[in-house]
Amino acid sequence: MNISIVLSAMLFVVAVISGVGPQSLLIIGHGVRRNHAFWVACSCMFADLVLILAAGYGLAATDSSILILWINIFGLLFVGWYLYSKITGLFQSHELKLSQENLTKSNAILRALAITFLNPLVLVDTVVIIGGNSLHYKGLDHRSFMLGAVLGDLIWVMGIAYLSYKLANKLNNKYFWIIMDLVTIVIMVIVFTRIVSFLASHV
Repeated sequence: MNISIVLSAMLFVVAVISGVGPQSLLIIGHGVRRNHAFWVACSCMFADLVLILAAGYGLAATDSSILILWINIFGLLFVGWYLYSKITGLFQSHELKLSQENLTKSNAILRALAITFLNPLVLVDTVVIIGGNSLHYKGLDHRSFMLGAVLGDLIWVMGIAYLSYKLANKLNNKYFWIIMDLVTIVIMVIVFTRIVSFLASHV
């Protein structure tokens, strides 16, 4: 197992999935309201892992050079747009608008699964960005990347669930999210550069 690849994959996945998207808002909202926060986080994490593993190992199994090329092209466009939106929105309002609705445990779980599996951005993150980048590795290195991807998702999802449960007022601080965005921008610039390098060597 390549520890450096595991760690870099962890940071990469946290950078990709972090931010105030529908899934993160759902987890934070349930944590703040103490409304089945653990079950919501576990449901989101389970759905994420299904998509990440299916994408990483499914794309590796196809071994189609054309598919890999197009996924990286689409990934480059998405990362470029993502970087642009992060940079231009860096100092705009980061106030969280959380739902005040309390749900039963079964409804909370179903909503978490629906927001993950039916959200196009989650599919782009997991299948195109994470799955596509896993193809830059082969053999043991690929398994190391997939392990890091799984751990990165676990750290982010369970981390924001715990923090929102314990420190609800802190998460609604704009400076917290500005710092998160700055870290994300640095990591995504590295990812953008790697994809450009990959495409330059395969076109």
